[in-house]
Amino acid sequence: MLVYRWVQLQREADEEALNQSQHEKGATAKSMAPRHLSWSFLRDPSHLEKQEQETLSLICQEKNTNLVYGLAQRFVSMVKERKAELLSTWLRDCQISEVTELVNFAQGLEKEGSALHAALTLSYSNGPVEGKINKLKYIKRSMYGRSGFPLLRQKVLKSA
Repeated sequence: MLVYRWVQLQREADEEALNQSQHEKGATAKSMAPRHLSWSFLRDPSHLEKQEQETLSLICQEKNTNLVYGLAQRFVSMVKERKAELLSTWLRDCQISEVTELVNFAQGLEKEGSALHAALTLSYSNGPVEGKINKLKYIKRSMYGRSGFPLLRQKVLKSA
């Protein structure tokens, strides 16, 4: 009877350990913020940490997730390498994927097709302008309610 009880305890311990490991795998995906999950979806797979890779492989087991992951990786590489000629095939693949979010995203990009094509082909950037606007807004917010336009003007001119 003692051996029988010991074997039964061992089986229960093994089942509990198995259930706990499966629960932890599911919990990692659930405990991660959606923003973090989406960034791990867009990052290069070779730069992901081990836990992120495990979570990603767990997520890719779901229906259509592998397709979405492949399209996301293609889009990121297309933008990084500035290959505008691949844009039309990528948009077509999104349209035929039948994933509602991808179809809507592709339709939105098609509406702004000329701007997206220009962003992928031209070397111009509005980054410096956006930086100046951000700095101006920061100065404005930092002195909110303290003074009028003359002091704001002096602070902006002094910071430039």
